[in-house]
Amino acid sequence: MSRPRLDIYMNRRAFLGKVTGGGVGIGASARVGVGIGTGTGVLLAGCLDDGAASDPATLTGEQIETATAGCGGSDGEATIRFESGAVTVVGTITAETPCYEATLLSAEIDDGTLEVVVGTEAVDTDELCPQCLGAIEYEAAIAFDGGPPASVTVSHDGIDGPTEVARASP
Repeated sequence: MSRPRLDIYMNRRAFLGKVTGGGVGIGASARVGVGIGTGTGVLLAGCLDDGAASDPATLTGEQIETATAGCGGSDGEATIRFESGAVTVVGTITAETPCYEATLLSAEIDDGTLEVVVGTEAVDTDELCPQCLGAIEYEAAIAFDGGPPASVTVSHDGIDGPTEVARASP
């Protein structure tokens, strides 16, 4: 199953600034603004806040990349970073051997919590694979529209079965 790649996620204010030629005007505490694009004839009106207080998060894309794989199994770990419009997870999952790569088994929002499950998949290679536990380092990015999720949990579904390895809130 092919997952959509997340190469770039959109920042609504940066997008509106480009569309209107930088003419979006909102006050420090205002939630409503009007902008007129210079020479573009674009008129925008409405709520231009970041949506953090009222819009629930909706997933828009996800990707995972294996950074390195080598001998040295671990208990599994992950670090969660909240960014504008995305959550990034950097971690290490244990595999049967180093000839595995990290896969994103699921990323779903349930009752405001983003639940991320990372697994492993054997890599098809013509080379001999070392016979040791593998430490597979990965970086995953999950993009969303609306406000950030209330919390994020990361689980590894590795050789020991599903195990929660990290939990964080913005």
